[in-house]
Amino acid sequence: MTKCKKINISYVDASCLLPAAYNPRKWDEAAVSKLTDSIKRFGI
Repeated sequence: MTKCKKINISYVDASCLLPAAYNPRKWDEAAVSKLTDSIKRFGI
């Protein structure tokens, strides 16, 4: 039988999270507006 490693889970408040500096995604107002319109039109 294969043994599984135990997972350590930590819960933190979302306000403690920081964005990764290496994340290439930058959201400008036009992109946010397009996304909002798309969600309103087609749903998620």
